[in-house]
Amino acid sequence: MDNLGHYTTAEEIREVILETIAAHGTIKLATINNQCANESLFNQVLTELVSQDLVGTDGNFIFKP
Repeated sequence: MDNLGHYTTAEEIREVILETIAAHGTIKLATINNQCANESLFNQVLTELVSQDLVGTDGNFIFKP
């Protein structure tokens, strides 16, 4: 994470999504997306996690599948 608090790498994004889902079961997609420095990288990571059936999304929330 850089000094602005934005997640900048795929690994950081993946980690925060999976840890948040494990702890809370769900997170607003916009909340985590706004914390990422690169929206396209966020979308890539989210697509990978969904394709691996590690998370699900309805376009507003990310949740346990």
